[in-house]
Amino acid sequence: MSRSWFGEPVARWMEKVQELEGRAIGQMDDNTRSDKHQSFLDQRPVLVVGAGNIGRRVALVWASNARPVTIYDISADALKSATEYITDNLAAYCTRRGTHPGHVSTTSDLRTATSTSGHPERNSAGDITAAEHTKAPWLAIECLPESLPLKTSVLALLERSLPSDCILASNSSSLTTQEMALMSSGETQGAIFPFLAAQMRRVGFTPVVVPRDIQSHGFVFNRIWAACKRETLMVLSEGVAKPADVDALFRDFFHSEKGPCERMDEVGLDTVARVERHNLERKPELGSEAALEWLKRNYIDVGKLGEKSGDGLFTTDERDALKERHHMDLYKEVEETTEFSPVTARGHSINIMAASFPKPKFITGGCLCNKLRYRVNFPENHNFEASSGTCQCTQCRKQTGSLFFSCHTIAPASTQFNFTGDTATLKLYHASPKGERAFCSVDPLYLIGEGADGEEVPKEGFGFALANGGGEHVWCANEIKGVTEGLEILGNGRGTREMES
Repeated sequence: MSRSWFGEPVARWMEKVQELEGRAIGQMDDNTRSDKHQSFLDQRPVLVVGAGNIGRRVALVWASNARPVTIYDISADALKSATEYITDNLAAYCTRRGTHPGHVSTTSDLRTATSTSGHPERNSAGDITAAEHTKAPWLAIECLPESLPLKTSVLALLERSLPSDCILASNSSSLTTQEMALMSSGETQGAIFPFLAAQMRRVGFTPVVVPRDIQSHGFVFNRIWAACKRETLMVLSEGVAKPADVDALFRDFFHSEKGPCERMDEVGLDTVARVERHNLERKPELGSEAALEWLKRNYIDVGKLGEKSGDGLFTTDERDALKERHHMDLYKEVEETTEFSPVTARGHSINIMAASFPKPKFITGGCLCNKLRYRVNFPENHNFEASSGTCQCTQCRKQTGSLFFSCHTIAPASTQFNFTGDTATLKLYHASPKGERAFCSVDPLYLIGEGADGEEVPKEGFGFALANGGGEHVWCANEIKGVTEGLEILGNGRGTREMES
């Protein structure tokens, strides 16, 4: 008998959870979820099918809360591009959220994607171990282009390949699940909604649950966003305004970081066209034929698809300039001025507005296994500029696996730094006659900071306060020519440079 995407497999999944914990999953929320129950989920990956611009972003968010994620795609180029995106963005996203990244695997092998952890353990004969099959995905999300035949064929393949307790979901922008459910009962068990909503909140999503008796053509925001994209394309096709003009007005009026043209370039203009074509087929009265033809003729047919190809509504150079502007806007309060605390750098001074960027009152952190936990309380007069430095010594490079070690110095006063739990695994290594390193004996890495100020963390985080490079930079004699040489964060224009420590 054919299963429902959200029906029968959820019932079996619920039975398994009940065996583990003795309660129905439909009765759980963020407050009642047990560690044992959550551990059951955290051991199995979320499978993202499609490594395009949407899929890689979905994967990044699910991986941002120490969750394992597998990305499946038949295109090696798409997987490579997705890997580069995850590598470039996951750590920064986790830093903003105060979380740890999960393991992200990519594969073009369907069996690996649907029946293992994504990076399967193998025995001495090279075969996948039996234990691996208990780590198959618990949730699979298709993030494919807006093509009904493509989605239905791939979903049917996943239906046959995934374990029976896996929840199968769609990330469609404009198609309903009824349109894609070839052999589905069309019903979703009520318990799945609060459960998935709780899991989505846990990784940073803001879920909106649509009433049971309504089939929405795409996500709520996507429908609103579709109208914005449609009118933007009409304005551009009629020659009323240019992409830069539209986005400037949008940013100014809505106080948004990016405008619709830059967003469409990120998604891909071919994807934008497919979504709008489907909307137009469903509702011819939308009247966007001319705008679609203009987009096809001037951009899609000549290979200008946006970020995925290089040029789009914006050229590559224009988009790079916009990204630099976004970065500067994020820290626009940090200015060169002659009125605030000077920081010496190579014989001249650069001045930073001492009260202009967000500063934490405290941070908490610990080792990766959480056996060691600490809290740092910053006094009101703490100098965040002078305390932020770097080191390029060989020991720091080996310990961190990076080209330089960014650190924040505090006074060794008990009111500032305190361990908040058992210190049985704390070990000290005397690295030099005047310095020692603290680490956990279970996972011998530097103790790491992970959170600050609880609910008061601003959108831009505290990264600049803790790692602005305005302090002391040591062992600069070890800088690597053409790599770390001349970097501002390493004291070239900021802070003071010491050839040794």
